[in-house]
Amino acid sequence: MSKILQKAKLLAVKIGVPVAALVATGAANAAATLDPSVAAAFTAIGDNATAMFGLAMPVVASVLGMFIVLRLFKKFGNKAA
Repeated sequence: MSKILQKAKLLAVKIGVPVAALVATGAANAAATLDPSVAAAFTAIGDNATAMFGLAMPVVASVLGMFIVLRLFKKFGNKAA
């Protein structure tokens, strides 16, 4: 099993590096040819997404904290009973 995993990792590295370089080159060329109004629109979209993430993060953190506390309460409640 480990020989198969080693070959898969080796193949992934051989394929992954050229693909990553190709994607990075394509992204750089695409960014260089964008119209300034398109670049401004994408910047505005990114700013809006960052603002929404900032608004949603406290809600997500509180719900996650609630689930963690509930799970711990159930775990220790079952041990005490």
